[in-house]
Amino acid sequence: MARERSTSDIPLGALPLLAVDCQTTGPAPATSRLLEIAWVRLPMTAQPGPPPSDGVSFVLAQPPDEPVATAILRLTGISQEDITGGADPKAVSRALREAMESLPPVPGGPFLLAHYARFERPCVESLLDLTGTAMRPVFICTWEIARRVLPELPRRGLRAISGYFGHGIHDLKRALPNALATVTVWYGLLDLLDSERGITGLRGLLELLQEPPPARTRNWDIPMPREDRLAIPDGPGVYRFLGASGQVLYVGKATSLRSRVNSYFRTKRADEKVLELVTQTRLIETTPTETALEAALLELELIRSLNPPYNTLLRDRGREVWHYSPDLGRCSCEGATGFPVGPLPSSDCLAPMLMVRELLDRGAADEKHRDLFCSVMAIEPSRLDADTLEEALDRFRIARLDGLAGTPSITSMLRAGAAIWIEKLAEREEARQVEEGKGAEGCEPASVAVAEPPLSADQATRYLEGAVSHCAHLVRRSRWFRLLSDSLLLWTPGGVTSRSRRCLVLRGGQVIRCDALRHAGEPEDGGPGPGGARRIPDRAAYERLRLVTTELRRLVSTDGAAPEVHLPTERVLSAERLERLLRMQ
Repeated sequence: MARERSTSDIPLGALPLLAVDCQTTGPAPATSRLLEIAWVRLPMTAQPGPPPSDGVSFVLAQPPDEPVATAILRLTGISQEDITGGADPKAVSRALREAMESLPPVPGGPFLLAHYARFERPCVESLLDLTGTAMRPVFICTWEIARRVLPELPRRGLRAISGYFGHGIHDLKRALPNALATVTVWYGLLDLLDSERGITGLRGLLELLQEPPPARTRNWDIPMPREDRLAIPDGPGVYRFLGASGQVLYVGKATSLRSRVNSYFRTKRADEKVLELVTQTRLIETTPTETALEAALLELELIRSLNPPYNTLLRDRGREVWHYSPDLGRCSCEGATGFPVGPLPSSDCLAPMLMVRELLDRGAADEKHRDLFCSVMAIEPSRLDADTLEEALDRFRIARLDGLAGTPSITSMLRAGAAIWIEKLAEREEARQVEEGKGAEGCEPASVAVAEPPLSADQATRYLEGAVSHCAHLVRRSRWFRLLSDSLLLWTPGGVTSRSRRCLVLRGGQVIRCDALRHAGEPEDGGPGPGGARRIPDRAAYERLRLVTTELRRLVSTDGAAPEVHLPTERVLSAERLERLLRMQ
């Protein structure tokens, strides 16, 4: 009773709190180790003020014989160097205990704030156990509060609900940014507790949390007004989803803006990312365009300039385009001469084919190169023994290199890769026709994941063929990109021949002109540029050429679009020629 009496008059805004967030080496605290922890001390005021902008965070040292999974390092952005130089867990335990002891005493406390306390509680308690700390904090869970005051919000994960309150979170799962986001969520929930439930003190909140949450329904309470969505224009264009703070969350393109945008809000088939996005969206802006291709080009430019958090593929991440020497032994991203093969998406994208070539020269008995090949192809080394790989190499040499002994030339490898690619195209087309004939009844149930058995010689051969085929495809596509980088594209939008033709002019992969064709003859300006192999200057140009290639595939299958590509060599690729050529890109 003393505890209830002493806490009942404490305003929630003045409650001494540490907001805490934990990151672990696995998905569940019970089966993983604490990797990172952060906490933020909230200011004690009767009315919530601006969220704090700093806090304390620690990356914890890990047992040297228990490496952290690469997937976890990628998700968090924590490096192996960070872990090697990480803090002693016992020292972190003492620091957390001191932080809790520094809070003004409140009967029943100390209180920790966490967004999903079921996760943080076992992490914190295990950490405190390292130094024999008997103190056990009381957790206030913002997720549980949100379940009761925002029952119809589509998603209540930290990223979704912090965005709902106007606080964006970085892609990487780091403890300190998450702890700061939890503070923002807490302040947003305090306003709702006061305005919608009349709860301003700790006692009222504890009583609310004892109540069962409302049953979950599909009648989502979406911040974006329905009438605004329905007023979006039809036709092609680009749309932008904006959050409460005005940040652009996502940029997309559409052939029908109204249909595409409203599809995000049809909840029966929405996936987690979509529900997380619409939870945060307060405004949608649109830019109509004349054609879908122009929408795609504008989408790329906006994504690279605005860097929206939910566009993961086309964002500018500082990546370069690479060019290789004729023997593929060296590469450069700096525009040096002597590197005619490119553009290519990374400095190691041809490594699988070069590794196969090395194995053909050295043989499977070379354990170092065998392990490197397994690493490049994401094969567990224990699944591929030397005898199996040797047999696969013999099969590849006979079937793809006419039994040629010694080290095959780069030209021979690329030629073999092209032949494999053509075979795979035919197999995919046949498989597609078979699936269409089967219909839904031809689908097999998903299998249960089991430990993968050792590779057979047939399977190993397919890995070799896949490596060579994919790399040869990248080289072949780079030649196409160089041609396309200085070209003129003509097409009829919508497949309606009565509409004027559209014109796209590219110079070095940059858009020089994209508008209506002014007269029936050649464009007044900006025809195809001079011939010769031009280097693709940057990643933006590379992505633009990839995008135009994708749109060309769509145009050649559209009745009446009649696309033409005018090349620097004064060749004109008709729709029929384009269709054959694009099958190989």
